[in-house]
Amino acid sequence: HRYSYTVAFCSTLKELHDLALQHEIIAENLRENTVKQIQITIKECREQRKKYLDDYNKVKRQLDKQYDLLTKSLRKYEECFESARRAKEGYDKAHEDLDLSRAQLEKSRDLMTSKSK
Repeated sequence: HRYSYTVAFCSTLKELHDLALQHEIIAENLRENTVKQIQITIKECREQRKKYLDDYNKVKRQLDKQYDLLTKSLRKYEECFESARRAKEGYDKAHEDLDLSRAQLEKSRDLMTSKSK
């Protein structure tokens, strides 16, 4: 009876050893193939991310520049609009004022016309 238990125990140990070897082979294959591929993919993703961030920063700078130009144009338009409005009011007042000479009225009208453009 002792030998049968011993033989069974040795047989079980041998099976466990074979199973452990299979696990080790699988782990090595995973390490060699899968992990390397994952590392390559991670590297590519990092490079793409860096490229996209650079592109984003470039587009953001362009957008900020265009926004600043638009804001300057708006201010200039508002100044010109206000100047044209004042010139029109001046012309309207001059037109209603009978004390002004014809030359002064023409000058006021020319000023209004130039400011309107």
